[in-house]
Amino acid sequence: MEYSLNVDATNLNGTLTISAPAAGNLTNGDNTLAFANSFGSQSVTEDATDQKLNGTLTVSGEDVAKAAAGNYTGTTTFTISYAAN
Repeated sequence: MEYSLNVDATNLNGTLTISAPAAGNLTNGDNTLAFANSFGSQSVTEDATDQKLNGTLTVSGEDVAKAAAGNYTGTTTFTISYAAN
């Protein structure tokens, strides 16, 4: 699943960095499915309006085929940091 974060930054005068873990788990009761997250760490160094930072969440087809049927949910956490010039 592809996703994007929209960044609006005014009077930045520094670097805004957003990062996410490379992996996580989706759960359905006691069942889990691992996912990979391609977002990594991305930075904005200039004022921006609606700048898109993109990532992709991936679950392998092999893991899906082995998983019990059900609704799997999960969370990933984005870390936002700022360093002034």
